[in-house]
Amino acid sequence: KKLSNMRLFVPVDGSEESKRAFLRALEIANEGDTVYIISVLPPHPYDVPNQKLAEKRAALEATHKVMVEKAGEYRLNPYARIVEQDDERETLVDLIAQYEAELVIMARRRLDSKTRSSMGSVSSYVVTWCKTSVLVLKPE
Repeated sequence: KKLSNMRLFVPVDGSEESKRAFLRALEIANEGDTVYIISVLPPHPYDVPNQKLAEKRAALEATHKVMVEKAGEYRLNPYARIVEQDDERETLVDLIAQYEAELVIMARRRLDSKTRSSMGSVSSYVVTWCKTSVLVLKPE
């Protein structure tokens, strides 16, 4: 029996991987389910000029708009939000709990070993600290 009124959570960073995770969410979801499309954007990173930050926000807003429309075509209840916080990993785990998501669908990005060891992986952190089931798509 399929779950009804399921709450799916899809972190979106604008990458092709996160767009692929959203498409997987559409495959899994049933009519009437809620899909949370959430992006975390640092409010003012020191290494990114304000113009670049504005461009990133505009690109995420455009991506969210397309995803909300697509979810509507599937008769889902989409909820899109861009959150300004410094720690993407902790913010995602907090929001997953806040929205009482029943399944997180996210993609693992290809990071070089130096970046992965210094920053850590967002997907690994979410899998470790989230109390909800997490589906992690491997990079293609």
